[in-house]
Amino acid sequence: MFVQCLFCALLGAFVIYAFNLHIFRRQEAYRSMKIKELYIGSEKGRPPLRISSMELIKGVGPKGEAHGKHQAGLWSAEDRARLEPIKEQALCARRFFANIIIDSFDIPLNAGDILHAGSAVMQVSNQGKRCFGEECELFCSGTQCPLHSCRYLTIETGGVIAENDQITKE
Repeated sequence: MFVQCLFCALLGAFVIYAFNLHIFRRQEAYRSMKIKELYIGSEKGRPPLRISSMELIKGVGPKGEAHGKHQAGLWSAEDRARLEPIKEQALCARRFFANIIIDSFDIPLNAGDILHAGSAVMQVSNQGKRCFGEECELFCSGTQCPLHSCRYLTIETGGVIAENDQITKE
């Protein structure tokens, strides 16, 4: 009888442990995103160049960025794909590019959130690209612009990030 009770207690403890481990792993996955692509605008008026790693400089942004943004743009591949078929209608989309492309925004990001990737620390400064309003065909048609989902990041601690790095939220 004692052996049966001990077995049941151990089995119950194992089930609780496995369940908590599963929940913990799901929470950890929820707290990170993967860098899919990196781009640098090395020359104004030219398409951005895809690069495999990028140096981020505190207070400056991506090293070699010709557009002088003083921050890095973060956008998802999902939203970029949604923009492709309507790109010609969106005035700012023809000129916009993000420095950091992730698969999707699996983590809710708000202004002030701290993110870690590679050896860099970034802070979400704002969300969405400024809209040109009535100058934009997309705006006039009433279609929601996928650029409203992009985020801008200030560099709090300089460092190097690379494709396939995980971005984690503090």
